Amino acid sequence: MTQHAKLSDIGGMESIKQSLCAAVEWPLLYPETFAKFGLPQPKGVLLYGPPGCAKTSLACALASAMNVTFLSVSAADLYSPYVGDAEKSIGELFHRARLGAPTILFIDEIDALVGSRGHREQGVQERVLSALLTEMDGIGVQQDSVSTMYKTYRGNKSVCPPQINVGVVVIAATNRPDMLDNALLRPGRFDKLLYVPPPDNAARLAILRVLTAHIPLGDCVDLQFLALTTNLFSGADMSNLCREVCS
Repeated sequence: MTQHAKLSDIGGMESIKQSLCAAVEWPLLYPETFAKFGLPQPKGVLLYGPPGCAKTSLACALASAMNVTFLSVSAADLYSPYVGDAEKSIGELFHRARLGAPTILFIDEIDALVGSRGHREQGVQERVLSALLTEMDGIGVQQDSVSTMYKTYRGNKSVCPPQINVGVVVIAATNRPDMLDNALLRPGRFDKLLYVPPPDNAARLAILRVLTAHIPLGDCVDLQFLALTTNLFSGADMSNLCREVCS
């Protein structure tokens, strides 16, 4: 996915795109409306589903379309052989997100980063999980500094909403939602869980049309037939198919 990719560059998944925009775009761009009706702004959205189904691409395209600060991290970016470094990196990451609000903070393969406390021994993953839960709850963040950040990015509004992480929405992606701790999935942290399924026939056709938009096709190429014969292909598989044909 290129830096300036749009949601329209991702074939199919119209309902997923709409739900993602409603959960992320509206709270970040129209916080006054949420405050007016007394609605809490969602803190996080979890995208889960099989690999290669455009979970990462959806987050990147949404941030590009909204023109907001986009921070992307994975377990490899945060882990360190030194005790306490990973937790410190989590705190610094959220601090950068608050300073750059409105911000989309994307955590890829979150199951590798935090996992579940019931599936393993205590260690760095549990400490990182505790740090992530603390930051998402806003514990230890000075309210005055948050109010200043909010006034800066919303044009010096006089009222600051009660949320600590105002202007920050966390989007996470995983192939293994069963490996995540229940404390992370409760409302108030990841408020919305969106399943990104393998593309169906209509979605595969839409993906093929997007992928072949700039590829000269012969008269014998039938995209509808290809969509029918590529059952269980993911979006990544469809992209690889087009690359193989062109090479």
